[in-house]
Amino acid sequence: MRGWLGSWVIFGALLAAFAPAPAVAQQQAVAGKFDYYLLTLSWSPQYCAVKGKGDAEQCAPERRYTFVAHGLWPQYEKGGYPSRCSTRERIDGATIDAQLDIMPSAGLVKHEWSVHGVCSGVGALAYFADLRQAFQRIVLPDFYQRPTGKLSRLPSQMKREIAAANPWLPENAMAVVCDGQYLNELRICLDKNLNPRACSAEVRQASCREREFIVRPVR
Repeated sequence: MRGWLGSWVIFGALLAAFAPAPAVAQQQAVAGKFDYYLLTLSWSPQYCAVKGKGDAEQCAPERRYTFVAHGLWPQYEKGGYPSRCSTRERIDGATIDAQLDIMPSAGLVKHEWSVHGVCSGVGALAYFADLRQAFQRIVLPDFYQRPTGKLSRLPSQMKREIAAANPWLPENAMAVVCDGQYLNELRICLDKNLNPRACSAEVRQASCREREFIVRPVR
């Protein structure tokens, strides 16, 4: 009897040894618990050409936007980003309207707060103030204000151009994101004090490959 039990004990130990390890639990989204910010600027002509055809707020013929503020996203160094952190705060119409000069869509403002802003650990007014401060600090070279001539760029070329216009912003703090063969977004990595920092490997991996992309003109 003892030998039979001993055999089962050994067999159970072997099963445990070779069983797959339990999956590592994902990080729980907690407001204020993140590593850095990702300031994301959306190239409006691309959005309007592909996804925003019915979005009159941003894409009506008279709405000739270039880069607009997409969001200020709390990020983890590894493992993506927190989203939809628990909060009781809701943004009112006045707060939404105050952002429309840099985020020209009420739906976008509400989405960015409910998904990303709630994880910043600060209230809505402070969050949007930080977003505005970070966005308005970026100086765009003339080409990205009035694209003319050859409407194509390499990711490395674009980062050089942005860095030249913003000496405080190193190229390793930027990522250029494409939608197929078109420019989609410029992402800028910032610490919690809104100072530039090197982008994480995950952000770099989402960047365009080093080949020419097309910059849709402002129409």
